[in-house]
Amino acid sequence: MNLKSFAKISFGNNKKIHLISWDTISKPKEHEGLGLRNIKLLNQAYFLMLGWTMIHDQSTSWIRILHVKYNYEASSVPHVSNASKSSHIWKGLVQIWHFVTSNLAWSINNGHLTHFWLDSWIPRINSFQSMIAYAIHSREANFHAFAYTSLKGWC
Repeated sequence: MNLKSFAKISFGNNKKIHLISWDTISKPKEHEGLGLRNIKLLNQAYFLMLGWTMIHDQSTSWIRILHVKYNYEASSVPHVSNASKSSHIWKGLVQIWHFVTSNLAWSINNGHLTHFWLDSWIPRINSFQSMIAYAIHSREANFHAFAYTSLKGWC
């Protein structure tokens, strides 16, 4: 199949444009498409990889640059938000960040890197803050999990 059968453009008195949907163009060639990748999904995948790197390898150059530029909290799972005059990369990360964080759960170990109220450290629970009906005082919201433990275990 060739490009002419996908897009027909008429010039002159007959000014018609017949375009085919991206879904049709991105089908494999075996299924009568052009075999092009879905750019939107590919872009999301790259941002998800960058988000994963922000969590698991904060020493890479890109992540250090983003940390310096946007001054986000360097925790086990950074809290990202829109910033004025942010780059396209940062805006893309903010858009997909809920996909990254909603699929995470981890072992809190000693609790020094885990925010008790804000982080998703229990599987299938977004955060404790999302489960309670009242607002948490901003000072307590940033407490780490170790603040609620003692040598004998949980307080």
